Amino acid sequence: MDIAWVSSRVLGSDLCSTTQINLANGLSKKGHTVIFYSPGSVAGVRFQHICTMQSRVSGFKSRSIVKNLLTKIDDLNKADVVLIDWTLWDLASRISKPKVLIDRSPPADSGLLAKLQWRPWRRAWSKAKKGIVVSSVHSKFVTEITKFDGKSIRV
Repeated sequence: MDIAWVSSRVLGSDLCSTTQINLANGLSKKGHTVIFYSPGSVAGVRFQHICTMQSRVSGFKSRSIVKNLLTKIDDLNKADVVLIDWTLWDLASRISKPKVLIDRSPPADSGLLAKLQWRPWRRAWSKAKKGIVVSSVHSKFVTEITKFDGKSIRV
């Protein structure tokens, strides 16, 4: 299976990216072709990484990644399935292939940024058909807050 994964995590310098690197390596090890699109750079992995540019200004990072990925829509639509971080879900409407929402955490920034992120987070879940979360508690939280069908969420 050909898998495209779009993420706002900065591979190679974001501590949280180690989980995504290991998941993508695991998918590749199982025989899937994984192309990972995100900022940053990483070496010695089993998958292909394509660096996407991102703004340095907080509040515009995800938007700038989506804008960059719009130039790669044809490539994304060649995959059998596209995994999309919730922060980049605005891209989903342009993708014709099956999509899976990746939610590693609801909005976690402090202050105004956190308040501004809740609306896109809820909107992503309202438009998704399938999603992946990190725990059963996280799944319960998503279904309670968004009324998303819990049967379509996998941990």
